[in-house]
Amino acid sequence: MSHARWIKVVLVALVALLGAACDLPEQVVGSGCETVGALGRDATHLLRCGDDLTWQATITLDRAALILTRLTANQPTPASPAPLEPTSGCAISRRYALDAADLPPAERKYRAIVTTVSSGRSGCGCVIAREWSIGMEPEAVESLRAAMDAKEAQAVANYARFGVGAEAVPVEARTIFVRTAWRSSSEQRCLRRALGSIAEEPGKSFHERGVAIDIEDWEPAFRDLDRNILRAHGWCRTYRAEGWHYEYRPVLESWGEGSRCID
Repeated sequence: MSHARWIKVVLVALVALLGAACDLPEQVVGSGCETVGALGRDATHLLRCGDDLTWQATITLDRAALILTRLTANQPTPASPAPLEPTSGCAISRRYALDAADLPPAERKYRAIVTTVSSGRSGCGCVIAREWSIGMEPEAVESLRAAMDAKEAQAVANYARFGVGAEAVPVEARTIFVRTAWRSSSEQRCLRRALGSIAEEPGKSFHERGVAIDIEDWEPAFRDLDRNILRAHGWCRTYRAEGWHYEYRPVLESWGEGSRCID
């Protein structure tokens, strides 16, 4: 299928997923169709009418939803003439954790992880504050949730030795704080302008591909606690100079990029 047709399929599908009135008709893969290029859907896939006039699966609805998320959450915060709160040193994710302190613990630890970036050098914000899972590859989301659960279980067990119940374990001890996760190409361009060569060129960052995170509590200051948990759940470092940056190894390997991992 040509690039133009592929774009058409994705865009029309995303409109349908938004609940537009022109929803795509339900069809069955392999059954006959009338017009080459016509669009449809089944329970799991978006479909198109192929050259042989049968319905063919193109992209899953889940993948289309992910594309939709990335298309609609892709603008950086506006440049500001005044310095914004920097993320290094101020632990901005913890501020959001405190905002969620009244939630049940199971919700609190996930809500606590919000991504944001600002450039102290130029005083401009480049990444929207968002829950960490937005825009991320599903396998990476599942793995990081498991890593968070493992850290919480460890924290609850540690505090129990001193007679502290699970409800009272502070969010600081039970969660993995992520400074940034997925970011859009426009956000990456903003970072490149603000930070120069410190930031990857737009289109080359694995943050844009939804498999990279930057954590706040990175070694050696925090005794490698988060690092060990993340490694046990498939995450690896890919830049020796960035102890905070991790990428999800299984997806990297499926893309033929497993050699990026250095540990």
